[in-house]
Amino acid sequence: MCHEVLPEIRRSGSFGGKATPEGFGSDGTVPVSAYIELLHDKIALLEQTAKPKPKRAARPPMTDEEIATIRRLANDGLMQSEIVKKTGRSSAAISGVLRACPPAAEAS
Repeated sequence: MCHEVLPEIRRSGSFGGKATPEGFGSDGTVPVSAYIELLHDKIALLEQTAKPKPKRAARPPMTDEEIATIRRLANDGLMQSEIVKKTGRSSAAISGVLRACPPAAEAS
């Protein structure tokens, strides 16, 4: 029932002088129950047409060789941003390695 009324209200701003369907106000207002039904219909339609967000491919875990390279570069005095550029790993990944195994110069 509300599927017939609401498009007309949207187009003209009123119900167009036609007889108001049962349960609707004479001024074209929609009862809460009909509005909730309309919202449920809209949600169902959106759920059918929604495209799932593509999952981003996760980086493979760091190898022991990569960890050794990161520690070596840090021991050689390279800044974290330079290590990021050389290894292609994120700054968070580099930071995690250096927190777990601080460079020899910092460990005392």
